[in-house]
Order: sequence, then C-alpha cells, then structure tokens
Amino acid sequence: DAGRAEQRFQAALNRDANAYPAFDNLGVLADRAGDEKTAFDYYTRALRVLPDYEPAARGIATIYLRRGQAQQAVAVVEPLANANRANLELQALYAEMLVEARRFDEAWMAARRALKCDERFVPALIALIKASRAQGRDELADSILEQALQVDAQVAELHVLEGERLKSEPGQLRDAMSSYERAVQLRPDYAEARMALGIQQLASGNYQGALSHFQAAERLVPTLPAVHVNLGDAYRATQQWSAAQTAYRQALALQSKLPEAHYGLGLLFLTAAGDFPGLDELAAYEKAVDEFKTYRAEMGASLSKDDQSEEYLRDLDRMIKRVRRRMEREQGGAS
Repeated sequence: DAGRAEQRFQAALNRDANAYPAFDNLGVLADRAGDEKTAFDYYTRALRVLPDYEPAARGIATIYLRRGQAQQAVAVVEPLANANRANLELQALYAEMLVEARRFDEAWMAARRALKCDERFVPALIALIKASRAQGRDELADSILEQALQVDAQVAELHVLEGERLKSEPGQLRDAMSSYERAVQLRPDYAEARMALGIQQLASGNYQGALSHFQAAERLVPTLPAVHVNLGDAYRATQQWSAAQTAYRQALALQSKLPEAHYGLGLLFLTAAGDFPGLDELAAYEKAVDEFKTYRAEMGASLSKDDQSEEYLRDLDRMIKRVRRRMEREQGGAS
C-alpha cells in the first residue's frame, strides 16, 4: 500500500524533520515508482542527517549499478566508508561496489577491514564471495559461502549465491531453485531472487510461476530493463501477445540498444503470426525479420556463428514466400 506508506513517512517527517529512516523509505517508494531522481533526493537527505546511514548509501549505489555506472557507485560510497571506518555495513557495501567496478584488490582490503572487527560479519563475507567468483576462484567462493551459511542461514542473499553455485553444477537445478525459493521466502521484496527464480521456472515450463515473479520484480524495480525483457518472455510463453510486446517496448524505452529485447520481439511476431492483434500473418513475419536483423546488428562481433537467429531468418524467408504464393493464388482465383 504505497500511498498510505508515503503518507505515514511524510507524517513522521512533519513530527521530526530529521527522521532519516523516513527519508530513506520515501526514497525506496520513489524508486519502486520508477522516479529515480526523487529517490536520489530522499536518499541524499537521509545521508545529510546521518552521514553513515548505510541503507540510504546502498539505495543510491544500487541505482547507479542498475544504470551500469559502477564507478559512480564507488564514488558515492568510498568517502562515506573512509570517514566511518567503524561502520562495518558501510565497509561491506564499499567492498561490494569495488567488486562491481572490478577493483578486486581494494575490495578484499575493504572486506577484511570489517572482518578484523568481526570475523563472522556476513555482509563482508558476501563481498568476498562475489570477489572470488568474479576472479574465477570458485573453490574459495564456495568455502566462504559455506562459512557464511553456518554463521547465519537467514540471510536471503546467501541463498541466491548458493542457487547460482548449484545452477552451474550438473543435476543440481532443482536444488538451485529451492535456494532461490528460500531467498524469496526470507525477503519477498528481493527482486534479484525473484528474477533468478522466474528465469529457472520459465526454462522449466512453469510459465505462470515465472510470470508472477517477474510481475513482482517489475513492481520492485520498474526501471530495470532486464525485468521487462523477462516479463515479455513470460507473457509470450503464456500467449499474452499484446502484453508481451508492451513489456519488450518498455525495456527498449529504458535502454535503446538492447539486443535481447529485439530477439524477444522477433520470437513474439514469429510465434504469434496469424494471431497477433492487428497484424495478418505476412505482416507479423515481416516484423519478426526486422527484429531479428536488428538483434544481429546490435550484437555485432559478439554474435556467435551458430546463433539461433540465423535459422529463424531462413525459416522466415521460406514462410514469407509461402504466404505470398498463397496470396497470389487466392487473388488469381478471385479474379
């Protein structure tokens, strides 16, 4: 109930202009409404009252990461972490942002500073797990993850990390999904967990389950393009053609160059040909060709030689020719 929540937080600020948790939560509400500018403002106001308030710093950093601006996230958190060395949450957040910026040596140093104060501090252990994974040190990451789960198995992010580990192992997909489900149970507003679970459910044919998680993720992070791409995939799988197109177009509105959105649109028009509202079969096939060609152009040199889109384009060429021949025969018969 975002409306009532906002009223209550504003009422708290009317009573106490320095109620920094109210500023932070108003930032969360603005972010979920897709208003990143207002969210930035509220998070910043929380930090003006309490400069080492980690949730507000994380809110700002998360928006930058969502935009692909890891260095800006580091620039926000670094001075706060340096000025507040005793705040272990900030040290762990700083380490995480350094991992995102691929500054691994500095990330290890920041996490270890926190662990010197508390060797069982899970947020710092999480930063080390992520750093290890990013550096290809999987055995070390697994060891730290096991240690962290022994310390506190109620931390949702640990179960997402466990799910990622299990997903990469043969025959462990069901256990991986159980880990993602556990993360969602522990934190229903954990968008990343819902995305991970939804992707696996979509791949396994549980289309309605996937759709529900992607819809929840959209409510939590409406400005993340990947959410709308996945939502489009789920709508397409459930044959909700118009909703699928809207989701893909929303993803492209948020990020104009997004090959996976064009790929999804290509599959949509190919799959729904003859059934898509407002398009006949030929028009749908032609739109599919346009989308697959755009996908291939945007992928550029990163396009693999055996990319499925090439086969789709060959199939579409045959189908378009077949439809045109049929139309010519029908016109000839009518005359």
